[in-house]
Amino acid sequence: MKPTIRVSEPAELIALVPRLLGFEPRDSIVVLGVDQADRVTMMARLDREDCLLSDVATALACAIASEVDRTRSCALVVLEYAEHPVPWGTEASEGLCLALRDSVVIRDTWVIHAGRYWAPGCDDPLCCPPGGRPVDVREGACGDEVAREPERDRPLSERRRSARRARARFLARRARDEGAWRDVALDEWTRAMRGTRPSASTAGRLGAALGVPAVRDAVIVTAFGGSSEQVHAVLHERIDSDASRCLDEVMHGSRRPVGDVARALDDALADVQELVREHERAAALAVRALLAWWQGDAEKCLVTARFALAADPASRLAALVQETAWRGIRPGWLRATG
Repeated sequence: MKPTIRVSEPAELIALVPRLLGFEPRDSIVVLGVDQADRVTMMARLDREDCLLSDVATALACAIASEVDRTRSCALVVLEYAEHPVPWGTEASEGLCLALRDSVVIRDTWVIHAGRYWAPGCDDPLCCPPGGRPVDVREGACGDEVAREPERDRPLSERRRSARRARARFLARRARDEGAWRDVALDEWTRAMRGTRPSASTAGRLGAALGVPAVRDAVIVTAFGGSSEQVHAVLHERIDSDASRCLDEVMHGSRRPVGDVARALDDALADVQELVREHERAAALAVRALLAWWQGDAEKCLVTARFALAADPASRLAALVQETAWRGIRPGWLRATG
């Protein structure tokens, strides 16, 4: 029986790599695939020098993409091990990540040097202090079965720190390519809407995504059965008449969420709400208020919208939903059924 490797924190994952490989990687790039439950599904070790050559990096990316499909991995974590001093950003892994970008979500990229690790481009000292964080090898000293304790057994303060660090790393990636970042953000939320409860780190990324109104609206349109074209028009703010009509139908309550998506979305929003800070907490609460209104629960809608506005008085979605519920306007599907 294969051991189960399930980790959600970067320190845990980095500390486990030597055990998974059987040796300490040097001047290497290690690519790990993970599934929706944060289980390690695949691993590849590449020579760092090879990845500096664009044609070689492209060929390696094709091979990794095939393995991603075979193992049904939903995201990759890329670790760059450098023996010699390196700048804060990456060199070798960057070309590989660019080549992989259209095939799979790159969840995180880490540089490991001299027993410390950091996320390239992260300028948040709480996440990546100067010189990086130490790799604690004791975190990799596990038995044959390696499955971390359930997320909810961890102290809330620790989970919030994990969410905050993941948020900072995720936002650091946004500056490099806004369009690609939004695509990744929507992918994260799409997985959550399939019923996979987010880890603390995932909740941090989901919160960061929800803080961008276009991403938030694309999540809502996805939940309410919008087409791929409508969703991406909203996501990238290229709204045409078709996407505008879809948004109007959602806000008037005439569209219905697909299957159990509404419940899964509400569960994920509750997790995000618990772990993130005011602005993103308000965004999560505003969407939860919209879902409560759609379900015909005006009281819950008003309470949730009030909490959203307390966290962020400028939340337009919360104000709109609150006003709609306060006036006694029911969603279109309820009015249609009498």
